[in-house]
This record gives sequence, structure tokens and C-alpha cells, in this order.
Amino acid sequence: MELVYLHPIALGERGPKGVSAVGAPSFPLIPMGVVGLCNSMRAHGHGVRGLNIAVERMLDPGFRSASWLATNPPADLVLIDLHWHEHILGALELAQRVGQAWPRARIVLGGLTASAFAVELLSLVSAVDAVILGDAEQPLLAFVAALASGSPWPFDGVCNLITRRSTSPPRWVAGSNDLDRLEHVDLGFLEHAEAYRRLIHSHPRRPHASATVGATGHWLSNGRGCVRDCASCGGGLAAHRVLAGRRGPVWRDPRAVAADLVRLRDTGVQQVALGLDPDMAGAAHRDACLGDPQGLGLYLESFQLPSTGLLDRLTRGCDPDHSELAITALSGDPGLRRRHGKGFGDPELLAALDALVERGLSASLFFSMGLPGESGAAFEATLGLAQRVLDRDRHGLLRLAALPLALDPCAPMGLSPEAWGLEPTDAGDLAARLARGRGLADGSIHPLSPRALGYTVPGCDLPQRAARWNALAVEAPEGAVIPVPGI
Repeated sequence: MELVYLHPIALGERGPKGVSAVGAPSFPLIPMGVVGLCNSMRAHGHGVRGLNIAVERMLDPGFRSASWLATNPPADLVLIDLHWHEHILGALELAQRVGQAWPRARIVLGGLTASAFAVELLSLVSAVDAVILGDAEQPLLAFVAALASGSPWPFDGVCNLITRRSTSPPRWVAGSNDLDRLEHVDLGFLEHAEAYRRLIHSHPRRPHASATVGATGHWLSNGRGCVRDCASCGGGLAAHRVLAGRRGPVWRDPRAVAADLVRLRDTGVQQVALGLDPDMAGAAHRDACLGDPQGLGLYLESFQLPSTGLLDRLTRGCDPDHSELAITALSGDPGLRRRHGKGFGDPELLAALDALVERGLSASLFFSMGLPGESGAAFEATLGLAQRVLDRDRHGLLRLAALPLALDPCAPMGLSPEAWGLEPTDAGDLAARLARGRGLADGSIHPLSPRALGYTVPGCDLPQRAARWNALAVEAPEGAVIPVPGI
């Protein structure tokens, strides 16, 4: 069979009104699971072509998927990821475009957001034939086998497959062995793979910024799931239980991850990002997973604070010019931070940042603004903490950012807004999120407005807080504070 995988551009190919194709937010990162999924199809003898619409638009601002579809042979099956909610508009418009150009192709969506809205997707978008709920590896193989055999549509009994006739399919959940059988490194199915890899290197803040010019990155799966339920995250423990049937994180064999790191380094990739915080799996698993990737940089997201063991491991084995830790502090108010899932106070945070700087490692520190429960005093505490961080950064290795939270589907805050002090501005369903995307794309909704976020926090003036943050960015050393765009 011939398969095409498409990664949509976030707000559609027309882009936000008044913003060029190059400058529009596109969210080009492909979900990590797609790499193993597409390579699994190839390993079973199927042809796979992958196209990242965001990358194509960056290489050629005049690129249009409609023209690409018209000049390429139709596929038997088209896979479109809808993992992050930012892609709702782009994914659904893309599905309609595929349906018009290739009417005989089956169109299947997957990912956490698609899983959350599976039935609504099939109701709202006639071009979409099916949605894979949760893990897709085994279900997709069964789907393609049925397609190849000429079985009558819709296919019955395929695990995790939602169709207009079957909304309660059998459940299949991937385990460690299933993940270990996949090929997570090879991007041979993806057009302009090297351009994509250049795009996803994090370019950490370093004294010599030119060190990462033209460098390449790769996001590598080391497991799935989580042990926590942070307030705004749709990929936490409870969400994975509902959407994928997963009751806790499942980890790949750490030796296999270490081997993948070596392979990526040997192919010239300078930075590898791991999907899950390796500290979460424990010290023994973490150290075996990281192996000894001499000359390779790592980008790691610490779900809490990085352990001393992790920092020592990075110092010993990784290229510091291509390595970066991402830490989410959320707020300068420790009580508010803890309520939102981050169990550390200011002294622990500052000590962790000091330890990073002492070792010559870079880090990005993320705050929020307009956080539910955030008073004016709490936001002042955030600004004060940000300034303290800047004052301690003697070597120019840290950068800070702050943005309001956009709620993921199945995030605790979105499921029970009244418990978090939110006032929803829409129903939060697929139709509302689709309308929100259209408003952002045509310029009728400002990105910082309650309509853009889907909620409002009483007493919070987001534009005013964003302006205060941007004033801090002006006073800070160059590159140390990322300003809020559009203010």
C-alpha cells in the first residue's frame, strides 16, 4: 500500500492575517511517535512519504498543499497528526483538501487531541474516515492489512479505531516491547528531513551564539505517559488513562535509547531531545539511557528540577554548546507554583540554576502569566524572581520566557474550571476550538485575549502583564528574556 503522512501547519496555510508565511506560528515539531509509526509501515513493505507542511512553507513561502496534492500520485491512506491542540484548524483544513484532491484515499487522524475529540471530528469533518484513539502502531498495521485485502468499509474489530459506525473499539495499549521494536531514528520517509532537523535544534543561549548555526536536532522517544497531573497539561497521568488506556509511564529499554543516541551522533546530529524527563525513571534507568554520548548535545525537559546526578551526567558526557535543560517554574509565588504541579520552592529553584551555571550548562526557564489564582502580587513575585535569576547568571547561559497558558484537551484545569477559578469563554469542545483557530487566523481574535485562550481569570489584565514582562526584556542582557510577541 502507498501511505502519505502529513504534518499540518497550525493555523492553516492562509496564515494569520497580516503575518507572512515565514513569520506565522507554525508549530513544526512532528510528534515523536510518528517516526516509529512510519518506519513500522515501511518495515512491513508499505511505501511511506512524509511531508511537514510547516517546513515546506519555510523553505518556500509560496508552497500550497493543494498544488502538491494535485501533482503527486494519490495514496491509498493519508495519515494526519492532530496531537497538539494548536493544530486543530490546520489539520481539519488539510483533511478537507486531501479529500477533495484524492477522493479515493482513506484519511485517518491520530494523536492526543484527535483522541479527545474523536467522535466530534467524524461528525464535523466529512473528509475524515477514522480516528485512532491512543496508541496507533498495532491498530494502523491492522487497518492497512484490511485496506490491502479489500475488506468492506468500515473495518470492524480494529483496535483503537473510531469510525462513524464503530465508536467503542477494542483497546490496545503499547508496552515497552512494542516501543523497543520500532525504528526511532531514521527520517528517510520525510521530505526535506535535514531542513527539519535544522529547524528543531533548540539553539541554547551560549557566550558564543554562532556555535549552533546550522546545527541539527532530533526528538527521540524514550517512553510514553507521565506520573503527574499538572494543571494545564493534556499529557498527564489521567489524560493518558482516558485517551490511551495507559495507567503510568511506559519506558523503552534504556540500552536501546543509548544506542539510538550513538547512532544519531554518528550520523552528524548535534542535539537530541528526549520526550520524557529521564529523572522520572530513576537514577539507574536514567544513567543507562544517557549512556556515554561523547560529542552529542542533549535537550531535556525537567518535569520538576534536574537532579544533581543528571547534571553531572551532562557535564561529563555531552557537548555543552548543544545541550540545554528546560525548567518550568510557572510563578514566582511558591504556593501557586505547587498548586499547579511544581513541587519546589524558590531556594531549590535558584540552587538548581546555580548548579547549572557552575557546570557551564544552558537552561530555559518558563513562567506563565494570567495563571489561575495569580494575583497582582503573585505576578510581581514572578517579575522579582526573574530578575534574581538574571542577576545570578554570570556567564549568559540562561534565558527566560513567559506566556499565558492555553489549555490542552483533558487538562485538569479545563475539565473542572470552577475548581481553578477560571471562567470559560467558550464550550471548550472541538467546534469552539475550531472557531477560536479561525479567529486567530483571520485576525479577529488577539492572541492574548480570553477568546484566544478559551478562558478568563477574573481581575487579570493580560496585556498589561505582558507589557511589564516585555519591559523586563528590554532591560535584560540581549537574548536573556524572550518578549511576548504582539505587544
